[in-house]
Amino acid sequence: MKMNRIFNVIIGITLFTGTLTAEVYRICDMWTGLPLDSVQVIIDRDSLTLRKDGLLRMKGKPTILVQRTGYFPIRVDLSGFSGKIIFLEPISSTEPIVVVREAASGQRPVLPAHITRLRLDQNREHGFGHLASALSQESGIFIKSYGGAGQLQTIALRGMSAEQTQVLLDGVPVNNLQLGSVDLGQFDLYSIAEAEIYRGGSALFGGSGSIGGTVNLRTTAPEKSFGYRLNGSLASFGNREFGLALQIPLAGVRQSISFLNQSGVNNYSVSSEGQSVPLQNRDFSRQIMQYRTEYAVNADFRFGALLHAIKSEGGSPKAFLGAAGEEANRARLSGDQTLLQVYTHWQGRSGQISARAFLRNEWMEYRDPLLNIGGASLHSRHFNRESGFILRGRYPVHPRLLINGGLETSRQEIQSSEAGRHTRRRTAGFVLADWQIYHNPDASSEVHLNASLRTEAYSDFPVLLLPGIGAGYRIGVFNAYLSLGSNYRAPSFNDLYWQPGGNPHLLPERSIFGEVGLSYENLLADVVYLRLQAAYYTNRVTNLIKWLPVGQVWTPQNIGQVLSRGIEADARLATPDDRYILQVKYTRGSSRKNKADFEGDRTVGNQLPYLPDEQVNLSLQTNHGLFSAGVNGWYSSFRYTTLLNNPQSILPSVSVWRIWLSFDTVLYRQKLTLLFHIDNLFDQSYQIISGYPMPPRQYGIRLELALDK
Repeated sequence: MKMNRIFNVIIGITLFTGTLTAEVYRICDMWTGLPLDSVQVIIDRDSLTLRKDGLLRMKGKPTILVQRTGYFPIRVDLSGFSGKIIFLEPISSTEPIVVVREAASGQRPVLPAHITRLRLDQNREHGFGHLASALSQESGIFIKSYGGAGQLQTIALRGMSAEQTQVLLDGVPVNNLQLGSVDLGQFDLYSIAEAEIYRGGSALFGGSGSIGGTVNLRTTAPEKSFGYRLNGSLASFGNREFGLALQIPLAGVRQSISFLNQSGVNNYSVSSEGQSVPLQNRDFSRQIMQYRTEYAVNADFRFGALLHAIKSEGGSPKAFLGAAGEEANRARLSGDQTLLQVYTHWQGRSGQISARAFLRNEWMEYRDPLLNIGGASLHSRHFNRESGFILRGRYPVHPRLLINGGLETSRQEIQSSEAGRHTRRRTAGFVLADWQIYHNPDASSEVHLNASLRTEAYSDFPVLLLPGIGAGYRIGVFNAYLSLGSNYRAPSFNDLYWQPGGNPHLLPERSIFGEVGLSYENLLADVVYLRLQAAYYTNRVTNLIKWLPVGQVWTPQNIGQVLSRGIEADARLATPDDRYILQVKYTRGSSRKNKADFEGDRTVGNQLPYLPDEQVNLSLQTNHGLFSAGVNGWYSSFRYTTLLNNPQSILPSVSVWRIWLSFDTVLYRQKLTLLFHIDNLFDQSYQIISGYPMPPRQYGIRLELALDK
């Protein structure tokens, strides 16, 4: 017995010592940076499967083969590998800039832009209700909110307007054809799985409207096994949500179906002239339906279809001016949007090609019983349509030279009670060369050069040529990049034809941008995962389209120019198993009028309205078995409300906090999640847009039931 105890102690000491001397690596998704589970690591003829945290403990430095379903396999020689993180690239990625696989050495490609990829299911699990609230946590983004849930939420990316930020749904543009902007509050976190944020004006990431950047939303992909998700939530001020999602594979055809119903009253009160005034006409209801189907002919070829529809109705209140004005808030807005697309994708051993055809419809109806035009109350109707075709592909013409290219064409049409009936055609094409001019696997270093050219043409505008160049350098755990280029925005249909005031002689906005960035990520002392990223950007926009008064009528005009520049910094600190995660994101930027529109123009050098100089986002979360908890904080410096930058016309700085607590358990393969959250924890009274008070402290609870896989 005594000898057995001694033997066990010796074995324990040996195993413990071996653990200390083993090298620790982490296997992560290339685009999200998150650890992967079910990864297979093959060493000679032996193999092992990693746990959920993606940690690989390896004694010695052999050559290993790392593979996982849905990802490109890679072979890594650990003896010449200086980093601690090995990235796997998803096969389904449509990333327009991809480093040639033969020279990747298991490391993340150097991309000449500050790019963020969000897994929106995690934001949903933390209690965020819609896309705008999730994006507001990221650096370089400012969400202009016109009130609580159900009200208009627009985006300012790197100090640009919502019209200068393009939003895509699975690669198809969804900016409103008349307005040029998107209400991000209408996109849920239920049917959309990921959001890719491409900051900067690279024309490769989108066409008209991407001067500030592009947000590409990826819908939930159909799975090969049956699944379901059922959720319901209740929150303060009558906000409710009910959702159902199904995964239904049938005879080799994968199908996903989701339905979400959201509604709210938003009858909170604000203080005005010493009295409490309940807000009115801020109720809303919204239904979102999505169906996606896909069939894989073989491992290389698949095709499918997507139908995404949003139907909404609710109040469209004017700015709050007091108790008397609130009684007159009666305007209502209804909308119905659908997007249908069919697509096909071929992935060969080296290259790939994808094609998609789409049709999207936008219907809007606006009523204001107190606004009389021609003796009748305003009843405005608008029906817009766009159909088009998108072709994209990539092919490595040499192990160190990758060519990306694409063609796009669409027909846009509006029928509007105020803007009339008009059509126009758009065609575009691009080509990008990514050349790895240097690669040293022993030092884990490489240098890349990128050159691109995009051409855009509208039937009512001349052809635009948009060149771009970029360079990237990686050595070990450090990355650096530099990019320069140009972009544009075509006038919207309202800019051209709205009556009264439309200006059919407008020119497209043009921009010249530059960006430089640095990043570092590593597993420190085998106990802390650290990721740091910083970027400096500058963007000069000319022919800016702005509505100005001419006599008694407001009309859009091409005015001087705006210079936007700033710094973005992100930091993420986490334990290897993600039990504790701390993230800090900082933005300091300015968007200033840079040229006089007339002699004696006093607004030159002034900050554009409603844009803060500084923003800070902080989040801390912890995961302990069945329980998870977190806190989120957001700070914004003061904002001017007019271009005159009058010190008497500002919205003060604001700091808003929220906390959440969730409980997860699995019973009979059914995953049950119970979430409780408090928004605006310290009951701050604040506004993002003047006249649109944000909700006070809110409480919410959500219950979700899903099939555990």
